[in-house]
Amino acid sequence: MPGNPLEIQQSHIKTDLFYANPSLALLGFHIYRASGHFKNGEREGITLICRERLADNQRVSYIRLDDRIYYVRGVR
Repeated sequence: MPGNPLEIQQSHIKTDLFYANPSLALLGFHIYRASGHFKNGEREGITLICRERLADNQRVSYIRLDDRIYYVRGVR
């Protein structure tokens, strides 16, 4: 029998896969794999978590969650 949801969530965080948790999709989040241009250069293979759909080459504001994962919002 699986553990309670809190234990499952902790498991995702410990394995750096918390963004792949299916509950994010149920809450309306979108997950993107992208490359981005930052002030200190290009970053490839980053993961973006967003509440809205993003278009190709769209500018975003972001909060860095770790080296490869960012929570973003589209900038209009």
